[in-house]
Amino acid sequence: MPFIAEKEIKTVVDTQKKTPLGDNILEVHFTDDTSQIITEKVKNKIESSEASDASTVQGIKVGSLAHDILVLMREYNLELGEIDPLLKLIVESVNQNSERASNKLWNVDFPEQRTFLQIDEILKDDTNTSTPTE
Repeated sequence: MPFIAEKEIKTVVDTQKKTPLGDNILEVHFTDDTSQIITEKVKNKIESSEASDASTVQGIKVGSLAHDILVLMREYNLELGEIDPLLKLIVESVNQNSERASNKLWNVDFPEQRTFLQIDEILKDDTNTSTPTE
């Protein structure tokens, strides 16, 4: 059976969803009863016939993405002075979208609106962590 990092793949399900660039979004189920949402492009790059460590998989993903970004930078004929503003904009966008997604999951508009009861509810099933109000 194939692997992704140290996890053996049990089944792969096509979610029938696509990324903005048209890649298939897959749900990969592993023999340890965990699962991961991943694109077909990334799966094809990181899947191997033998188990590997997570840092190897990360290196493959990051290296491939860095290549694609550098190709786009050449396509846009980016000036060296535009690299830092570009990277800053990307980081800001990722952080803002992550915060918006987190707020949506918490059902609040701003992080400051999260309550201790919400925190307790989320953490009550986590046996490895004590809740903040204990």
